Amino acid sequence: MPNQNDNRTVPGFTVYHDLNSPTGESYHCHEYHEVIFFLSGEGRYVVEGKTYRLQPGDLLVISDREIHRDSEKSGKRRDRYIAYIDSAFLEEAKKADRNGEDLSRCFDVLSGRRYHLLRLGAQERKRAAAIFAALAEANPQGYGADLLKKCYMIELLVMLNRACFSEDEPEEALCNPKIQCIVEFINTHLDGDLNLELLSARFGLSKYHMTREFKRCLGLSLHQYVLKKRLLEARAALRQGQTAAQAFALSGFSDYSHFSRAFRETFGMSPREYRMKVKEGSFSMKVLFE
Repeated sequence: MPNQNDNRTVPGFTVYHDLNSPTGESYHCHEYHEVIFFLSGEGRYVVEGKTYRLQPGDLLVISDREIHRDSEKSGKRRDRYIAYIDSAFLEEAKKADRNGEDLSRCFDVLSGRRYHLLRLGAQERKRAAAIFAALAEANPQGYGADLLKKCYMIELLVMLNRACFSEDEPEEALCNPKIQCIVEFINTHLDGDLNLELLSARFGLSKYHMTREFKRCLGLSLHQYVLKKRLLEARAALRQGQTAAQAFALSGFSDYSHFSRAFRETFGMSPREYRMKVKEGSFSMKVLFE
């Protein structure tokens, strides 16, 4: 992503116009929400085990708790806009609105559905393209330029929220239904026992077949996936003001020293240090466990 000192960056979000020739990337997660507006070329993304083949005008909406990667390796030039949005910006917008509208709902709703693709109507696509172009402008000029960009971002988020509540899911995601059931179970039982034997018995799969298919679909072993999702759950708890001990209890770890060590290895600091960074508002928009 662009440097945070880049003049396309407004506190709370960054948007840029990306023209590249994709060669694929590793699975990762972010400290922020991500929205991709696809314009042309070939686009294939994997989010939480589902593969999406994007068409011009498609929007891919990925929350800050979801493991994903750009899996397109064609090497052919493509055109897209990418927006990175900090949850703190969404919270500030909610507080500023007299009705307390929660603009983060689109990320929560789509994540809950385990579906991430929005396909707008013709007029909405045209407006979305204009908003992204204005947000990605490299040298905004004039009075209130940053304030205007915040207004554009709020308009975009309102559009995303309306779209995620109003349209049916396009049949564009490729996935293994059984593995998706396992992913759903893991994500709703992170604070419980998720050992291999339990999952194998629950879903009627041999341990060998389950672990092989899981790795093929998710790009991570089942153990790695559970660990990463528990760490993301702990991070979310810390960002919501929970203590390190509370985050540990909520995220399903059985040993605090293992939790603390894994957290430091992934996020570069201890849970307590991370909580302090959140209070100070000094954590950065970075890629996690790439």
